Amino acid sequence: MFGDANETVDAYRNSLHLEQLEQKQKNEEKRTDEKKKTKEETKNRETSTLPAYIKKASISKSEVKTFDNVNISLHYRVNDLQIPKLLVGVALYDREGKYLFGPNTYLDKYQIPETQGEHTVTYSLEKIPLLSGTYFIDVGIFTNGGMVCLDFLPKVLSFEVRCDFLGDGLIHLPHKWEVTKDSGNKSNKHENPPAL
Repeated sequence: MFGDANETVDAYRNSLHLEQLEQKQKNEEKRTDEKKKTKEETKNRETSTLPAYIKKASISKSEVKTFDNVNISLHYRVNDLQIPKLLVGVALYDREGKYLFGPNTYLDKYQIPETQGEHTVTYSLEKIPLLSGTYFIDVGIFTNGGMVCLDFLPKVLSFEVRCDFLGDGLIHLPHKWEVTKDSGNKSNKHENPPAL
């Protein structure tokens, strides 16, 4: 009787492990398909009749660790002589599609070239606080404070964050622990991550 329970538990654990492996393989296949689709879409963007469009988006690293830097470059073309109030934006999503952050050059008060020709803007994510997972990036080019979309590429880029276990959730927030009442009267502070 005792052996039967152990065998049942082992079989259950094996089935869970097998399910996890199958799910991991499906996720890898989905990521590969999305990358192929993105590459095909990006290749076909050499010309367009739009007033301005994103020719290509690229990322400096497809695998990073928490607190690494990542650069996203947007190569765009302006076909009109000039487009006043032109801006580019980047949107960051997690694998479930949760919208994490969406900066643009207008909100950051950063002027980009608005004149006819090809231009490149690089957006730098410094010391990204993201925890382990796959993240996706949308890019777009707009006018009028983001109200008029000229071109938009959903999920055009992705990257994988890997890290040692730092906590649960999506991001690692800078924090500290401090004993506020101690009969030993010793100051005991611990910052995480340590100040650089």
